[in-house]
Amino acid sequence: MKIIFTGAQGTGKTSVMDALPDSLHKIKGVTRKVITEKNLTINEYSDNCSQKHIFDAYENQLTVNDNYIAERGLIDVLAYSISRMKVGRCSPTLIETQFEHLRKFSENNKDVVYVYFPIEFEIVSDGTRSIDKEFQKEIDGIIHEILQSLKKWYGTNFITVSGSVEERVKQIEKLLS
Repeated sequence: MKIIFTGAQGTGKTSVMDALPDSLHKIKGVTRKVITEKNLTINEYSDNCSQKHIFDAYENQLTVNDNYIAERGLIDVLAYSISRMKVGRCSPTLIETQFEHLRKFSENNKDVVYVYFPIEFEIVSDGTRSIDKEFQKEIDGIIHEILQSLKKWYGTNFITVSGSVEERVKQIEKLLS
């Protein structure tokens, strides 16, 4: 089974991932690894270069493994790219390319279940994520719109989790069983 967490920054994806059993194949920390290795900017300062590198890294991780839980995926990266296109930091061509890759991924991975993390908590600064609430709401809206479109067009499955970390873990464990 392939499970991909999706949601704006600061919605609890990493906290839930860390609370899940270590016996699961987890894909996490991809964005942080890429931005460190390539010295890239993210969030409001993202551009074509950073968004392309991050997208490519996720695409590689999500296509070379058969069973996993990933703390982010292509939807998330596309959402940030769309947000940055609106302010001229990413090109429409990048968005078209990323959307085409997401479309192919969706068609070839019907077994993926997305776990959507809505905004429920205050953003906690970790030195990397944006703590701008309006930016968080924008990303959340774009992610939700992409999920709805994928469900309509490709029958992509997603569930929404809510509550405390423990409650969210129980919801995900139910999905796994």
